[in-house]
Amino acid sequence: MTSNIVVLFFMGVLSYFAISLSISTCTIKSEITKINTKLENIEKHFGINSFDEEILYEEINRLLCMNKKVRAIRYYKDITGLGIKESKEYIELLEKNMYEKILK
Repeated sequence: MTSNIVVLFFMGVLSYFAISLSISTCTIKSEITKINTKLENIEKHFGINSFDEEILYEEINRLLCMNKKVRAIRYYKDITGLGIKESKEYIELLEKNMYEKILK
């Protein structure tokens, strides 16, 4: 009889923590959604473009494979907001790494 009460007590405690964790998770997701919305509004207000690095890298590689280095530099500059010099240096580094991988 006492062991049943102990088991029920621990089940109640575990249930309480599970419900609390679920509520906390929902609250965190809600807050993240609010923060993302605010960030998007700030980006729109200041004309900032957020970008997916994987898509950016794939597009630059595609342009480099088509021997369109200047377009790749311009694309990188436009997406990241960096200057021409920094963009050119980055694209040249990617191009060098790309050729090194091919030669290996």
